[in-house]
Amino acid sequence: MKTMLFPFTTIRFQNPSRFQSVLLIWALIGVLVSSYAPPSDARSHADAVPQAVTNLDLCTFAYQLYHQSLCLPLDPWYDVMSRVDSDRRENICRFTHDYAAKLGQNQDFYSGPNAARGWKDSNLNLDPILTNYKNIDPQLPAFTRDGERFLAVLAPDYVTKNIKTIELVRYKSKPTSFPFSDVERIQIREYPGGEDHLIVFEGGTGIAGSTDPSWSLMGFVLMRKTPTGYDAHIVFRGSRSGAALSTTV
Repeated sequence: MKTMLFPFTTIRFQNPSRFQSVLLIWALIGVLVSSYAPPSDARSHADAVPQAVTNLDLCTFAYQLYHQSLCLPLDPWYDVMSRVDSDRRENICRFTHDYAAKLGQNQDFYSGPNAARGWKDSNLNLDPILTNYKNIDPQLPAFTRDGERFLAVLAPDYVTKNIKTIELVRYKSKPTSFPFSDVERIQIREYPGGEDHLIVFEGGTGIAGSTDPSWSLMGFVLMRKTPTGYDAHIVFRGSRSGAALSTTV
C-alpha cells in the first residue's frame, strides 16, 4: 500500500524559487517510489504477494479510483466551509446543485445528484458530490485531503500495470425499482499493453426512506489474466459521510 503524506500546511515559503525546488524534490521522490515495472514483472510480483496483502492493496485501489473521479476535492469536506453565523456552506452546496443541472444537459461521463445525469428529483438534502469518470487512470495517483494533510493515493504496480481496458457500468436511465436492469457499459480508457480488464461500477448513497440517492463510483471488478482464464476480484469502497462529530452532536 503506497500512501504518501504531504504536510503542505506545516511549511511556509517566502522565496518562490525555494518552493519550486522543494516541489521538484517531492516529485522526484514520487517517481522513485513509483518506479515503472513491466507487466510481466508486475504479474510475477503479484503471484508472490499474500492474498491478505493483495486485498488491502485492492482497497487502496478502490479509493484511488474514487478520488480520481471527483470533480471537486470537497468530499467529505464541505464541513470545512462551515462558519458560525454564516450560510456559505449552504450557498456552495446550492451553487453546486445548480451546476449539476447544467452538466446533465450534456449526458457525458458526469454523475452525482440526479440532475448531473439529466434526471429529475435530485436530493437537495445531500451534499452534491460531482464525479467525472473520464478522469480515471490507474497508472496515476489520486490526490486528496485529510484535515491539514494532502494525500497521494497510489496502488502498487502489480495491481495496476497489467490493466489494458477500463470500462464503466452504470444505470442508463433513472431506476424506478430495484433490481433494475437498464444499464450501460462505457469504455473509459485502453492502454496499448496489458491483459487485465477493469470494470468500475456506480452506486447510490444517501438514501433515507423514499429519497433519491447521490451517484458515485462504488467499487470495481478487476479481472486478472491467468494461464487458465481470469481471476475476478470484486471490491467495494467504504462510505464517506462527512464530519462524524458534526453529524452526532
